Amino acid sequence: MKLFGIILLISISPLVVLGQTIKYPERLNKDIENSKIIALCECIHGSDQLLKSQLNLIKEVNKKEKIGFVFFERNGLYLNNSAIKTEILKLDTSIEVIGYNPGLLRSSFLLIKEDLEKSNPILWDKISLLFQKLDSNESYYWYSLNDSQYDSLIYELNNLKRLKLNLNDIKYIAQLEFDLSYFKHKKTKGDSVRDSLMFQYILREIGSENNSKAIIFGHCGHLSRVNSYRKTNLGFYLESRFKEQFLLIGNDTREIKLALKNGETRYDYNKYGLKLKDVPTEGILIPTSELRRRKYSVYLVGADFNLKRKYRLPIYKEYDWLYYFNTISVDLTNK
Repeated sequence: MKLFGIILLISISPLVVLGQTIKYPERLNKDIENSKIIALCECIHGSDQLLKSQLNLIKEVNKKEKIGFVFFERNGLYLNNSAIKTEILKLDTSIEVIGYNPGLLRSSFLLIKEDLEKSNPILWDKISLLFQKLDSNESYYWYSLNDSQYDSLIYELNNLKRLKLNLNDIKYIAQLEFDLSYFKHKKTKGDSVRDSLMFQYILREIGSENNSKAIIFGHCGHLSRVNSYRKTNLGFYLESRFKEQFLLIGNDTREIKLALKNGETRYDYNKYGLKLKDVPTEGILIPTSELRRRKYSVYLVGADFNLKRKYRLPIYKEYDWLYYFNTISVDLTNK
């Protein structure tokens, strides 16, 4: 009966997800209106199903509010001409679509190469000279640098900003600087600095005087406001900085359906997370205040599809809302 009451609670204005109708609650509309930072989690990377739900959230917010920034943890979604970036810019060409995940230097470099070879070959030639060792064992090479070598590379990159550049060129340089800073920090302090760098990067892009809204997408393991794995989460930093202007929507599912490269299908059942019955295929949005007695795992599986959390926390401490699915599909056949 209680679950039935929850479903009735959210039966207000419609939101289209994957061609179907999910009830978009007026209460959430109000929370969005009062927030500067809106974060939507994904419990697993690589799901087009979740990517579409993220795009639908952007469209819904854009109907009523001015969006200044959309941040993706998956950097490839903004560095190349991805379909989702194109869809976002159709809504408003002034929206800045930005990747905030550090340490993906090789993928950042290759995606930048594709654009710069055509748009600014002079800048590309200078960058490629700085990063000519990328053809060697990248991980070994970057971790073999000392602090002065890192600083020298970052300094040379910064000097390139004196060339005649457009906004995209400057952002490409900033992304490479960001990645290099991450390698430098990780070498001495481990991966515990990753979320801190993410926060600093987002904060720098938003700026203190900007009043438009920012939407942030990322893994639950980063955006949860409850710290985990001996690190301070991005969600904790955002909550501390923006307080009641930070709205956090979690994500969970009963199972993950994996389409594997060998043509097989595998199901990973969520034995740690929240379990709800009678959930429509397109999912439901639930205020976590209605789930105060329920426990929840911060995420089901990590990027390697095997990392499972073995302890549970009260869900209302993690998130303000929960986007819940019976099944989330991930297609690995082309990844």
